[in-house]
Amino acid sequence: MALLIWFCVFRLLVLRRGTLTWFTGYTHDAERHRPLPDRYPILLYAQMSQGQNPHYYARFNGRTYTVYSDMRAKFQAEQDNTVYLTPNGRTIVNVIPA
Repeated sequence: MALLIWFCVFRLLVLRRGTLTWFTGYTHDAERHRPLPDRYPILLYAQMSQGQNPHYYARFNGRTYTVYSDMRAKFQAEQDNTVYLTPNGRTIVNVIPA
């Protein structure tokens, strides 16, 4: 129970300090289209692995981020989304339709 409370307090302190970074922009879902377009602020796309399993990625702010299945469901394609990143800017924490 103490571990759960510590985890919740830690997450709230990160949010309260304002150390999360965010990026807002129009999101386009390219799925498996090639070549990938460059004219969208946030671009979602999939790459097939050798076992033909899709791996999802988001490209914005000049970098590419891995999108896991739970975050993939939160992205609303063809509209504005706000993507929240960890303080080090490497992991997507949350996605909220703007």
